Order: sequence, then structure tokens, then C-alpha cells
Amino acid sequence: MKNHIPAFRSKLTPCLLVLAPILMISPCAEAAVQITDTPAGGLYFDASSGTRTFSVNTMFIVTEATIEIDFEKFGTQQLGVNDGSTPFYNEIVFTLTSPGFTTVSLIAGESFEPGGGGFRGVIKFDQAALNVVNVNPASPSAGTFRPSGAGALTDFVGEQAFGNWSLFIQDTESADHLGYYSATLTLNPVPEPTGLALLSLGVGSLLLRRSRRTVA
Repeated sequence: MKNHIPAFRSKLTPCLLVLAPILMISPCAEAAVQITDTPAGGLYFDASSGTRTFSVNTMFIVTEATIEIDFEKFGTQQLGVNDGSTPFYNEIVFTLTSPGFTTVSLIAGESFEPGGGGFRGVIKFDQAALNVVNVNPASPSAGTFRPSGAGALTDFVGEQAFGNWSLFIQDTESADHLGYYSATLTLNPVPEPTGLALLSLGVGSLLLRRSRRTVA
């Protein structure tokens, strides 16, 4: 399956930068950057895998990373169809990889039992969540959870956000599919100093240098 690069959305504001007497204007991240991937009609996985690519074109350091995934796991071979048969939740695999090649297992294979009834919902992966995603091994639940498997979302803290983030999706066995509908990656940047604070810093630095010349 070909990689897909969803639309990038970020909120930028002009940042006032003062270097000595030089005034500079540059864009900087004001709030969390979110990229949403919504393939038309959803994607079908059955003993198959694929990668979705989230492209970030703003440079900033990550202080927090979360991702929401809308998916289903049914015991059928048709997207959107649930006949109530065994969905085999143990076949679900999701991993997130940063541009710096740090990989976190969101749902590792065999995190769940085969289960029953089927699942369709949105799970948000957040390292600050109270419970691990497989807190109930018999079935996934919609809501906010910590990842299962290797790594933690805090592993992305301190990394450069710029570049391609990859969501790997896999259904490990045949005859009971995993359906993928959308995902939203949210990255929080290091807070930027305000333009007024930078202006004060620059002016203060300039006055201090003048004061030292006068004393000398």
C-alpha cells in the first residue's frame, strides 16, 4: 500500500525577535500542531499492513505527542460489516515513528485476547492516561489510554517535529479484518517567548551595553 501524506494544519503567529538593534519577524508555533488523515471510505487490512504518513513542515521541539485513531476490528471480510463473530483483537498492531526514527508501539500484537462482539471506536493514545489500552484484555474500548508494547510517547519529547511521522497499521492474520478510518496526530511545541518579552530583552541588552560604555 502506498504511503499517504495528509493535509498539514498548524497555527502560526509572527514572533518578534530582537537581536541588538536589529528587529526581525519570523513565524513560530503558537499552539499544538495537528495533522489529520482521513482516507476516503476507510482502509481494509486482513493479513496485511500499511503506513500512513503525517508530514510536519514547521520546525519546533516536541514537548508532548498524542494520536487518536478511529478503527474497527470485526470477524468479517468486509469493511464496516460486523456479524458478531470472533474479531481476534490479538491481531491488531499500531506503531508510531518520528522523523528521528524513534518508534513507539501503540498496540502491540497479542496485546488483547481474540475476544468477541467486534469493536468500532476512537482511541486516543496519551502517555498521561490512567490506564493502558489493554486494561481489559478481552476487548478494546473507546477513550484515552496509554500505549501497550515497547516505548512510550514521552520518547518523542525533545525531538525535532519537522519531517514525516509514520503510523504503521497491521492485521496479522486472515479472515477477520481491521478497518482504518482516520487518525489525528497532535504535537505540542516548546512555548515561544512573546514578542514583548523579546523586545524588552533586546532593549535591555542594548541599554546595558551603553551603560557600561558610559561608566568606562
